[in-house]
Amino acid sequence: MPQIALDGEQNVGAWYTSCLMIAAAFVLFLTGRAESDTGGLRKSLPWYALAVIFVGMSIDESASFHEILGQPLRDKLGTGGFLYYAWVIPGAIFALSVAIAFIPFLLSLPRPVAVRFVAAGAIFVGGAVGLELFEGNLAARGEEGSPLYMAFVIIEEGMEMTGIALFLATAIGHLGNIHPKWRLTN
Repeated sequence: MPQIALDGEQNVGAWYTSCLMIAAAFVLFLTGRAESDTGGLRKSLPWYALAVIFVGMSIDESASFHEILGQPLRDKLGTGGFLYYAWVIPGAIFALSVAIAFIPFLLSLPRPVAVRFVAAGAIFVGGAVGLELFEGNLAARGEEGSPLYMAFVIIEEGMEMTGIALFLATAIGHLGNIHPKWRLTN
């Protein structure tokens, strides 16, 4: 049943991950709103920027834009093996760029929050990009759908869901800690 198989797009797993991403975007937006009440744009801008990134990730997860890029990018760059799924190249560049850009923001957060955000990002990117490299290598060898390939897919999707869930839980906890009496109607 393709609707529940994790190896594919536009299925229940992708929908669930997309919903987690939208929920994270909402909490990030609320945190930005709460921070703007006390610290102005300087304190709220990183939260709003992250909210926009999470909305974009949610759209990509649902619409599979990164998958659509794969074949044309593979043809243009002539990639194969571990880079068979060529979208991992811009995906890794994007993830690294975001990580570097948000270092000052992470350093401004309480250490436990920053550590959990970094761990969540590492888990998510490790699955989404890291394991996709191994899946690509298997697919390039014609082993797509093999038991080993499917094991990688299950672990990859599990890591993506776990990373986003950890990020969301951390963001909710942080918002509650920094603004325990803040309300959306302020």
